[in-house]
Amino acid sequence: MRKCLAKGADRALRVWDEAVRGSDPIAIARILAAVARREAPDLLFAGVQSSDQAFASTGIATAGLLGWPHAAVVANLRYTPGAKTAMFRRELEGGLCTKSKIQVPAVLTIQAGINTPRYASLRSIKQARPSRSKSWA
Repeated sequence: MRKCLAKGADRALRVWDEAVRGSDPIAIARILAAVARREAPDLLFAGVQSSDQAFASTGIATAGLLGWPHAAVVANLRYTPGAKTAMFRRELEGGLCTKSKIQVPAVLTIQAGINTPRYASLRSIKQARPSRSKSWA
């Protein structure tokens, strides 16, 4: 979380409890939806697929539980904080792409490679204040 703060995140939030280890995607989605209701973000990002079980359903299930619109396999995003909509490009099968607009709040599952990584210096990592991070357990 310190690396995220050092790279420019306003705050960091870790949602974890040992009791959720090995849970199915719907159980995880319920937890994430509860946190999203409390935090009220404009956009909630999830990975397209997890690296462990690769179900690809947690983000979409979270959107369903919240009643928010969702888009899967997002490869490019244009959003201005506070805007009512976000523009995005999705990668479809066979290398096809489509551009769309979505109302916020929304859940987007993000394709690997969407961003250009920024690297934080050791100094900025050390300066990232724990007061800007929160842990939900």
